Amino acid sequence: FGATQLSNLSTEAASALDAAQIAALNATQVRSFSVTQLGDLSATDVAEFAVTQLAALSTTQVRAFTETNMAELADTQIAAFTTSQIQALSTGNLTAFADSQIAALTNTQVAALTTSQVQALTETNVAALTETQAGALTATQIANLSTDAFSALEASHIAALNATQIRAVTATQLAAIDETDIAEFVETQVAAFTTTQVQALNATNFAALADTQVAALTAGQIQA
Repeated sequence: FGATQLSNLSTEAASALDAAQIAALNATQVRSFSVTQLGDLSATDVAEFAVTQLAALSTTQVRAFTETNMAELADTQIAAFTTSQIQALSTGNLTAFADSQIAALTNTQVAALTTSQVQALTETNVAALTETQAGALTATQIANLSTDAFSALEASHIAALNATQIRAVTATQLAAIDETDIAEFVETQVAAFTTTQVQALNATNFAALADTQVAALTAGQIQA
């Protein structure tokens, strides 16, 4: 098939292409699929694309995939998306990822997530992140996590955050966490809190700080 011929196939004919036929398509041919054709592919059809073929898709084509189609992508296929393709995913498609698919995102892909995508992440999505992925989140991304999503960060996630990321945590996020969460911050992270962050801690959380955490507070933080 030529690129023009492929783009002119009916949605039914495009969906009828088998795994061997899909595998034979080059990058130019893959990019010739219309959004209508791609949107009508079955989950099985999408799973037949090689990682190199998926990487060749335009951002417009990636946006055409349904949540059902995205759910069938293997972890290796997810990791093959370019950062532009990741940013093109709808928030619905991204948040519908299975835990293994979230964990399959590369650190570069995680750091490329847009503000709207980060704001849409659910507690389940955030809990599925690996330690290294949490460490890859930018300060802006940290600040844009919903309070529920931020509270879903586990001790291993918190431990992976550097001082810049810690200082990006909003007062609202800190005020929403419970005493178990506050205990997850190590002494060097507590020492990195801004005075605004310290003021955001409620009485219960402050009382839950371990002696070593309290000892790590600076004079300026205590006076806050």
